[in-house]
Amino acid sequence: MTDSIYVRKGTEQFGPYNQETLLTLIGDGHFSPSDLAWHETSGDWKPLSQILDLKKPAAAVPARTSPAVTLSTSAISSTGLVTEVVITGVQMKFADMVLLIFKIWLASIPAMLLIWAIMMLVMFFVSALFGSLFLLHH
Repeated sequence: MTDSIYVRKGTEQFGPYNQETLLTLIGDGHFSPSDLAWHETSGDWKPLSQILDLKKPAAAVPARTSPAVTLSTSAISSTGLVTEVVITGVQMKFADMVLLIFKIWLASIPAMLLIWAIMMLVMFFVSALFGSLFLLHH
């Protein structure tokens, strides 16, 4: 009874899955033990906990560890901007990772604009200084 288990969430149906995959998906939060499931020997749709015989859901479902997020004080620059965040133990879909990187990049735009504006001001004053020195010299 470990293969060809289908799961229904609302009007959507997923599967077939084997028991090991379903336990992982429950542990990751994609399904819950109360979601309906069907297996050829079950006859009718029943809660996953009954199909997988989860008498002790905490023991049967793999424990999910929280990601470790480290933000050291040395990662905060003198301007108060965070310069480094280390995240370990995270499993995510590629699309979610790309979206997260995009959001981080988007959040850094104000800092990039500030740096760009400072560079433009420095270049303006340097060119004005050298321009006036050139005019004075000739």
